[in-house]
Amino acid sequence: MTSAKYEDAASLVWRDAGILQGYLSLAAQALKLNFCLLGATGEPWASRLVDKPGLYGVGMALVGGL
Repeated sequence: MTSAKYEDAASLVWRDAGILQGYLSLAAQALKLNFCLLGATGEPWASRLVDKPGLYGVGMALVGGL
C-alpha cells in the first residue's frame, strides 16, 4: 500500500517497522516480559504466512517470560 503512494517506499516501510518494534518493546517491558529484536527479516518464509502479494518480513522479535 505504501508503494502505491510513494516512490522508493521501502525506506518508509523499514521506518514504520522500527517504530512498531519500539512500541512492542515498551509493551513487553510494561508486562515484565523479555524482549529481543533480531536482524532476521524472515524472508521468504514470512511472506508465505499471509496470502497477499507484496508483504515482506521486516524484522523478528522474541518475547518470553522469566
